[in-house]
Amino acid sequence: MPKIAYFGSDKFSIRCLTHLLPKYADAVTVVARTAKLSGRGLRQYKEPLIVEYASQAGLPVVRADERADFDLLRGQFDICVAVSFGLLIPASFLESLKYPGLNVHPSLLPAFSGPAPMQRALLSHQKYTGVSLQTLDKKRFDRGRILAQERQEIAEAETLDSLCEKLADSGGKLLRNSLDTGLYEPQNYPSFVSQESYSYAAKIKPAEKHIDWNNYTTEHIMRRQNTLGPLFANVQAVSKENQPILKRVYLPNLQPATTRQDRQQNSSAA
Repeated sequence: MPKIAYFGSDKFSIRCLTHLLPKYADAVTVVARTAKLSGRGLRQYKEPLIVEYASQAGLPVVRADERADFDLLRGQFDICVAVSFGLLIPASFLESLKYPGLNVHPSLLPAFSGPAPMQRALLSHQKYTGVSLQTLDKKRFDRGRILAQERQEIAEAETLDSLCEKLADSGGKLLRNSLDTGLYEPQNYPSFVSQESYSYAAKIKPAEKHIDWNNYTTEHIMRRQNTLGPLFANVQAVSKENQPILKRVYLPNLQPATTRQDRQQNSSAA
């Protein structure tokens, strides 16, 4: 059984990891980034979610942020698995492994390559997306050799959480199967060619939570809320200096038929 360095951080990486347990529990070491200051005033340290899960599951945890951290890990593992880790793993570490590294990416690569594949698939109202198991490229994100993919339909009322769970389960099964069958060994690589075209899933910006009342339909607003969480609108207000300003107001739990277009349509119909 290969010694596995599992690089992860969030809910997606945790759920993928559950599919390796308990069979590979003795072989897995979780590699996480160091806790960062967060919150108002940056006064509290916030651990990656996977650290708490690893502790509960009895898995060892080591840290890796800088090149020196990765250098210390060289020679300790046979293979690494990166799932939503957030850093490009150095080539020097990958070259120290017995087998090429693996990555689970929540899209049908090369479609929605980049840091926000699930969010971009939802916001662009795709009918389907999927998950890919690929090797780790030594220089670039999401440019490894694709070993397997599984397609997932996107429901009309899909949320980021529900899609994350579906894709993580699919990705976890692909990962488990690769370890069970030896698919991770180069001599066993399949002749797989993705049928998707390249697109880039850019990081979500805070401004994308702004509601464009004039152009968004109810469908657009509900999908955006289900993907990004509470949205905001700019309303007219007056500053302390008695000057007109736009004030950001968050509007949680919006319900259907709340857009200007829909209100106008409903009014005309009446």
